[in-house]
Amino acid sequence: MKKVLVISGHPDLENSTANKAIIESLTKKMPEITIHRLDKAIKNDNFDIEKEQEQLLQYDTYVFVSPIHWFYCSSLMKKWIDNVFTESFFRDGKIKGKNIVFSFTTGAPAEIYSHDGLLKHTVEELTLAISSIALYTGMNKLGYVVSNDMNFCTKEHGNERLQEVLKKAEKHADKIIELVK
Repeated sequence: MKKVLVISGHPDLENSTANKAIIESLTKKMPEITIHRLDKAIKNDNFDIEKEQEQLLQYDTYVFVSPIHWFYCSSLMKKWIDNVFTESFFRDGKIKGKNIVFSFTTGAPAEIYSHDGLLKHTVEELTLAISSIALYTGMNKLGYVVSNDMNFCTKEHGNERLQEVLKKAEKHADKIIELVK
């Protein structure tokens, strides 16, 4: 069985609804996976780069989980990628052949992320730079999982909306599981 590392790029997972529910669903349905929370790994605005790189080498498959923030992955995920994916880290093929899945949630409806929508681009197109990591490093891109309209605020939305977001989060997790099996 593949060893799967789920890398959560949500900057405040404890106060998330959708991303937290996705992570919880993955953990429940695949207890053998490892969750790596970047919000817990960063100390004084820095990552322990050597530790992060060593951890990556222990796994066959990575799942990058991030909310879309300003039309890209979270700034925390971006910082981690910028720091961990150094030329010297992957130059010798250390992560070549590893598998990667990209998981994104948006607060906006799907229509916005279409060629006819407000942004004129899909989430995959907006995050092309992050997915290009797979090509550049020789990893196998297993796919994207995108769930839109995942915004939930306790003060603004009721229990019905919460249940809707939680159901979508569970389906999102199921799609990730299908890709990593």
